[in-house]
Amino acid sequence: RVVRAVPMGLFQQIYFDCGFTIVAYVTSQSMESLDIRAGRELYASFKATSVHIVKTFR
Repeated sequence: RVVRAVPMGLFQQIYFDCGFTIVAYVTSQSMESLDIRAGRELYASFKATSVHIVKTFR
């Protein structure tokens, strides 16, 4: 499920909740054409070589 989208110029930072958080960068044009918005349930697919794991400290 899409939790939120944060505009960042030509791109938007998309937060997905799928039991853990996935963050993706999508063009604003793709957001509009794919009708991506908060609350929408989507499938996420990606290349294994394109994954970047970022540690966060709480």
